[in-house]
Amino acid sequence: MLKTLAMRGFRGFKSYVLNDLTRVVNLIVGKNNCGKTTVLEAVELLASNGHPAALARVARRRRETLGLRLRYEANISHLFSGHVCEPGIRFELTSERQKKSATILSLDEVGEDADLWDLRSHPGIDEDDELEPDFGLRIATGDDGPANVFPMDKDGTLLYDAWRRSMRNGPSEPPVRFLELGSPVEHTMHDAWNEVIAEGREDEISRDMQILVPEIASIHFLTSGTMRDSTTLVGLRGGGRRMPIGSYGDGLRRLLALRLALQGANHGFLLIDEIDAGLHWTVMEDVWRLLVEAATEADVQVFATTHSQDCIRGLGSLVKSRPDLAQHLSVQKVHTSLYHSVRFDGEQIAIAVEQEIDLR
Repeated sequence: MLKTLAMRGFRGFKSYVLNDLTRVVNLIVGKNNCGKTTVLEAVELLASNGHPAALARVARRRRETLGLRLRYEANISHLFSGHVCEPGIRFELTSERQKKSATILSLDEVGEDADLWDLRSHPGIDEDDELEPDFGLRIATGDDGPANVFPMDKDGTLLYDAWRRSMRNGPSEPPVRFLELGSPVEHTMHDAWNEVIAEGREDEISRDMQILVPEIASIHFLTSGTMRDSTTLVGLRGGGRRMPIGSYGDGLRRLLALRLALQGANHGFLLIDEIDAGLHWTVMEDVWRLLVEAATEADVQVFATTHSQDCIRGLGSLVKSRPDLAQHLSVQKVHTSLYHSVRFDGEQIAIAVEQEIDLR
């Protein structure tokens, strides 16, 4: 669990702090391009111990990978404040218990370790390819803790050797699930559904979907050849032919993806970009109730973003109907003119909604 999150030199933040994060749900709000998604990315990198695979996920999620030669490369220059890639540039992510940093080093600073980089060992690399590293990326834990250095070029591309070495020697990642904006990938939900079946929770998940479609009786996943071809079917009360989940709109698929993401994040983190995407404002109180109760049971800390006042209104309505949940909720308002977020606790959220105060 994170109680604080400090970012220095990370994306658009030269220095920024979020304090008094709650154990269950932290809703990040603010104007466009204020850094809401960046907060989610900082949690992901901090929770994953700075593993290079997490750096790649962050870059690829934003499509910051154009022009790369190999599928194992990732351009990480945009993670540094000012999008600058040169020796001495650094970002730090800190919580009350841990600190992760990434620093660009010159090859002289890297020293003899650079001689160990074998960038031509991959079978897809031609001898004529220019793959000589220009810099090293030092990923460190704490001020004096363990560190690894990986090769990168002057454009900010983390080169192949980083993946080969890190997958062999890198730390195992704690459960961190990132649910991004847009339709979820079907085969990802299929994997989570396997866990649901193993735990015998199919009926519970199906009941949760009744928030949007009260007639739902069952959920089913079919595959045709590979998991990437998987199809999700919905069974209704009274039987009959089961229908593809897409027939019920993006909202149901989004809600199912959210619920299944919780399934795989036990004792970890769930990060949700635009939590209300595809969901009508009239169901947001019930969606929040489901999320808070399921996250509490699974011991998951949730960070979510929104642009919607209706989404905040649903959170305030939940506090009004379930005041016992107020201690588990917070809204963190991010503003580029400040060096810290403005925090609202559960009771303040309910009061703001009742008095029609816009917290965004």
